[in-house]
Amino acid sequence: MKLRIGTFNVAAGLQPDTQALAQLLAAQKLQIVGLQEIDQKSKRNPKEMLQEIAGAHFNEAFFQATLTFTDGGEYGVASVSQFTAQTYEARTYQITGEEKRVFQFLTFELSPGKRLGFYNTHLSFETPTIRAKQVAELKKHLKTHPCEWVVIVGDFNFDQSYDEWALFEGFQWCNGGENPWQDTFLAPDETMQVFAIDNILTTPNVTIKQIQKIDTKYSDHALLWAELDFQI
Repeated sequence: MKLRIGTFNVAAGLQPDTQALAQLLAAQKLQIVGLQEIDQKSKRNPKEMLQEIAGAHFNEAFFQATLTFTDGGEYGVASVSQFTAQTYEARTYQITGEEKRVFQFLTFELSPGKRLGFYNTHLSFETPTIRAKQVAELKKHLKTHPCEWVVIVGDFNFDQSYDEWALFEGFQWCNGGENPWQDTFLAPDETMQVFAIDNILTTPNVTIKQIQKIDTKYSDHALLWAELDFQI
């Protein structure tokens, strides 16, 4: 069974064209996508960004706020899917930087009794130490919620060294690892040493068939997606 799974930080602060983003995701025929930096009825984006980006292409959309604005509205992460999730939950990391950070966890039954565990996250940008502790929390959840296959997507903010990805030893990396590194943060930033900060990670029993990075004018991140083959 082949699925097209993506990750995209849509940079709500840039007030992106949500209709254009919806058309982009649909044009790539994506089936499950983790989104970061989503506004819901904020002053800068006075609309439900998630619903507009999901459009008619996705049947389910899950939003998790990480920040409530004092002047109204919320900001956070979201996951969209063409399939019905068997379960959904969101967890707040105990260790955070300036902003609260979370991960979303969805499960999909791809065949009777066999589940795909899908994680979407946006890690803290401040220090590698904070990010390492957040990854440890996520991996603890992995151990207590076993699935036949696991896919982890997100903006990991591993911007100081490629060595940070060693925290996910045992996973395949669509960006890096055995594949070429692709810069997914598109804006200049003197504090960053590397720009390949968005990724799609899978357990070894998933076959990576295709990887695509798409730069757009709507966000300071690229859309990254992969076609993954799950042996049913």
